[in-house]
Amino acid sequence: MDVGGKGTLPLYMLEPFLRNLQANYNPLGISALESAFRFHTIRTEIALTVKPNARGVIEVPFNRLLVILGMYAVGPPALEYTDMVSRTRDVTWYAKLTAASKILALHRGVKTRARRAEQRKGRSAMSIFTEKGKGAWKEEDRGKSDAKGKPKPAVASVSELAMSTLASQVSHRCLSPSLSLHHLL
Repeated sequence: MDVGGKGTLPLYMLEPFLRNLQANYNPLGISALESAFRFHTIRTEIALTVKPNARGVIEVPFNRLLVILGMYAVGPPALEYTDMVSRTRDVTWYAKLTAASKILALHRGVKTRARRAEQRKGRSAMSIFTEKGKGAWKEEDRGKSDAKGKPKPAVASVSELAMSTLASQVSHRCLSPSLSLHHLL
């Protein structure tokens, strides 16, 4: 897997590497591939904690990869209390990012399929998202009041909600830094 002998593993080779570990009954591979969500959470952690090289490829140092995989294999209870709290918070953060990424991907897929179906029918691409008969509001109707003078509810897309939630969490995280794996490496 380490063709250049640099002691690193490119991120795109992570899944084949873990499959090899799993095939040899290694707990690091078995625990990492326990579920697709867990694998993507590990991949998200690596992608966010390792800087890409000059070519833009994320290459995780092998020792750091083993520490990350080991932390997922043994779990937070194997750490001292303060490190356990910090690690749990970090893993929860990466899991939230992974979940948001999955939801956004599903949302983009639904919108793309709907747009293609509408284009095949000869209608405009946004017509199904703006028709009042289907429960959505037109862009120009947002913020205006209804016939009774009550303001209409604000309508936000899934992506707007997810991104605003993540943005607020990112700003909160930047203001209150926590312990991370950096002190273990």
